[in-house]
Amino acid sequence: MVSNFLLLQVAIDTIREMVSSYRRVTKQIKQSPGLPVSNPITPFWSIPASPIQKEGSSAALPASADVVITGSGITGTAFACTLLDTDESLDVMMLEARDACSGATAWNGGHITPLLYHDYLELKEKHGAEAAKQIIRFRLSHLDVLIGVAEEEGMDGREPVSKGGNI
Repeated sequence: MVSNFLLLQVAIDTIREMVSSYRRVTKQIKQSPGLPVSNPITPFWSIPASPIQKEGSSAALPASADVVITGSGITGTAFACTLLDTDESLDVMMLEARDACSGATAWNGGHITPLLYHDYLELKEKHGAEAAKQIIRFRLSHLDVLIGVAEEEGMDGREPVSKGGNI
């Protein structure tokens, strides 16, 4: 009888927690993401300005596109490249609030290596040592691809590129 009561209590607590989480997420979804700040940082790589930094910023937006991408940073650019590598005939439009790569990609200071050493112990405790190692390797798997793209585009050598120095 006691165990059934405890199971019921755990179920009720779980449902309450889920409802609370749902309400928080719903509230956040309904909030405006806001406009970009009026005094953005200036990333070191934007000085001197790149010839593509303001590419297309003065032109009128097209009436339509097959795909519209919000953001010209690493994620938006990688997605655009993947789409166009798959189908060159796609009409892809990329929207950016300011200059190219001036949003989240600018905020991180140009780092491409995730800081994983602090996550390993938590991952190991939660998923086991082997799974933790797999997760860490997955989180690092983008480096070779990203550096390869920089080499293909003739961008290697412009800035020092490092796969990281974490032990």
